Amino acid sequence: MILAAGAGRRIGRLGQRYPKALLPVLGRPIISWQLEALKRHGIDDAVIVVGHLGESIRAALGDGSERGMRLVYREQTEPNGIAHALSFAQDAIEGPFVLLLGDIFFAPGDLEGVLSLLRAQDNQGVLVVQHESDLDQVRKNFTVELAEDGPRAGFVERVIEKPQDPVTTLKGTGLYAFDPGIFDAIDGTPRSSLRNEYELTDAIQVFVDRGAKLRTFETSARDFNLSEVRDLLQLNLHALKGEGLENFVEPTASVGKRVQLERSVVLAGATIESSARLSECLVFPGERVRTGDYSCTVFAGGSSIRCEPGVT
Repeated sequence: MILAAGAGRRIGRLGQRYPKALLPVLGRPIISWQLEALKRHGIDDAVIVVGHLGESIRAALGDGSERGMRLVYREQTEPNGIAHALSFAQDAIEGPFVLLLGDIFFAPGDLEGVLSLLRAQDNQGVLVVQHESDLDQVRKNFTVELAEDGPRAGFVERVIEKPQDPVTTLKGTGLYAFDPGIFDAIDGTPRSSLRNEYELTDAIQVFVDRGAKLRTFETSARDFNLSEVRDLLQLNLHALKGEGLENFVEPTASVGKRVQLERSVVLAGATIESSARLSECLVFPGERVRTGDYSCTVFAGGSSIRCEPGVT
């Protein structure tokens, strides 16, 4: 299951034009990378929950037959949180399932470990986590605490959404697996005081409190959550490195004479005028970049968005 209903308010004007699941990573929507990873691990059926600009997701992906998959869609009728979105797909789920947020980028190899844990008889779910040294990042996400002793030792004991004073650096990454019991937990989950929404972390806690045994799978790969424009730029630079590329320029882009590109991504139909120099930039389809010297910039919607440099 892929949850792709969010409005992407924090990503600014890009969120008005694109659902976050269709934001480009080296010319392909992030959700395409997710589907390809699922397919490689033997998962042929996916339920996609849409909302904001959902028709554009349906149009881009279709029924999945071109990928050798079967895609079905459910619509979240109002934005009431991740657990609320998850509940709209309950009728299409018959057994254990992998859950992805449509705006995260993960290491495909992590799926193998998740699926192995999910198949264990004493396990009803998996949360993919990583140790995060940056406490600001921990506070923006959720933390996971494990039971240290007793019959539940090693299993998830607590999940805390956006902790102000985290007692652990074990951070959730937005990749999960559950058995269908999670839906009963969602039914028993109240709205949160944090955002007045039905939070997935609250539902997971209800699931645990009712006796569900959830494991964690710790990834060493960097995870990306597309919350801001800067995140999208850093993800494209990360993907460049992962693919062993210095630059990525789509064939239909027009690159003028004496243009210098350094670790940059130029998408379909874009134009880079002569003598421009781009360092760590992302140029959206159809955009025109005037002659000049640019770094850490995203060109989209007729505007240039300067981003702070980051580690990739």
